Amino acid sequence: MENVGVKKNSFNSRVTPMMAQYLEIKRNNLDYLLFYRMGDFYELFFEDAEKAAAVLDIALTKRGKHLGQDIPMCGVPVNSHQVYLSKLIKSGFKVAICEQTEDPLEARKRGAKSVVSREVVRIITPGTLTEDDLLEHNLNNYLAAIYCSATECSLAWLDLSTGAFLVQTIDFMNVGTVLSRIEPSEILITESSLASCDLFATPGPWKNLFTFVPETTPDKNLAISKFEEFFKNGDTDFLYSLSNTELFSCTILFDYLVITQKGTTHNLQEPVRFQDSNIMLIDDATRKNLELTKTLDGSREGSFLNNIDFTKTGGGGRKLHNWLSAPLFNTQAIGQRLDSVAFFFGGQKERAFLQQQFREFPDIERAIGRLSMNRGAPRDLARVKNGLVVGKNVRSHIPTVGLPKLIKSALENLDKNEDLIDILTDALLEDLPVLAKDGGFIKTGFSQELDELRAIMSDSQGMINELQQKYANSEEIPNLKIKFNRMLGYFIETTKRHGDILLSNNEVFIHRQTMK
Repeated sequence: MENVGVKKNSFNSRVTPMMAQYLEIKRNNLDYLLFYRMGDFYELFFEDAEKAAAVLDIALTKRGKHLGQDIPMCGVPVNSHQVYLSKLIKSGFKVAICEQTEDPLEARKRGAKSVVSREVVRIITPGTLTEDDLLEHNLNNYLAAIYCSATECSLAWLDLSTGAFLVQTIDFMNVGTVLSRIEPSEILITESSLASCDLFATPGPWKNLFTFVPETTPDKNLAISKFEEFFKNGDTDFLYSLSNTELFSCTILFDYLVITQKGTTHNLQEPVRFQDSNIMLIDDATRKNLELTKTLDGSREGSFLNNIDFTKTGGGGRKLHNWLSAPLFNTQAIGQRLDSVAFFFGGQKERAFLQQQFREFPDIERAIGRLSMNRGAPRDLARVKNGLVVGKNVRSHIPTVGLPKLIKSALENLDKNEDLIDILTDALLEDLPVLAKDGGFIKTGFSQELDELRAIMSDSQGMINELQQKYANSEEIPNLKIKFNRMLGYFIETTKRHGDILLSNNEVFIHRQTMK
């Protein structure tokens, strides 16, 4: 992959502390545009800035000089950066998000010219998106990995936004057919696996979706250890049902997630082995001509899916898309789906109730995904609560007898979350902020500790005055003052004579600085 950003000799010149930090971080992320956090903006420099400005149609400015040349620069606001991210990802770029990881006050303690610590906290690629603003609500966003041995080929794919995780052993000749069914946003592959399955010679848009990764060590014990790392709190007995190539294709995914997600992937489900013995295998050319999910020009509008999709929820839309992409030919499985359709077709009352409920149903899958990766917001907690409430309502309304198999199975998983509904109802305010850092989304009375902290924040000066008076009275020092500065924080100021009196009580007071 072509390096993105700065020329190699840029790393060897004398630079400002801030630019030295930027270049060091960029050195470790040459394949990505670097969003470098500076206050309320993500800034881009050098070739990153030139390329981003052209795609985003924003102003390209300059900041100082480097190697005798002006440093190109552009920036995007942090609070609206996802709009710009979407354009960059769709244009084929991958973006490294570099955040400030230190309070500026702490940096100043190291010296006036010290630079705030920063590090890359996440790398955003087409297959690792989790934000609603960057995703199609009714389509899974799959990241796929292919591993081929001399005799066998396997494909693993996951949707990081929902945690869905599948794996399949496939015939060398059917790799393109399977990919056209899954429609991944990004395909991880090694040079040797690419040569084995010869995807360049297979019809389909695969070449533009490849991300080449290092060769995988075909060590089964190593692969199992990586699984166990990702599923620390779960049962990993399922590993032993996977073939070696299936394990290794999953390992490629894990290695990539470690690089891009920086240890914040906690929502993956156990991989499900996909069986294609009950579905029709449709090659890419036939799939295009049938226009099942897209028209010949690649548009959803006008496709068969678009004409039959009246789903009310994102999860329902994704389910319909996946079912239509893999048509059944097993008559028993087809019969079970038709039984479910017949139940709601004949049950006008039940159908109308569900339609009304599902209009209010949030995308709980993706909300849970973001929360589990520490990217969630207060409104994601509300989405979880509201989704569970809808599930409870549905379970209480649908009769429990005489149900078709698929509906009965779905209902068995509902109405088991009363405690969580109660906790979230007691905790969350009605009007929630967009970001957790904005605060103000937990009800007063839910947490005694939080209430005490809020009281301190709202009347901090009054509490400091009370503490000052308490110390002045207890130590008999009328002129004792509590003050604040950015270097020391809060401190007691008094005369040297009174200071010696305070220091005699070394269980409470310590010496910080002598003023002359």
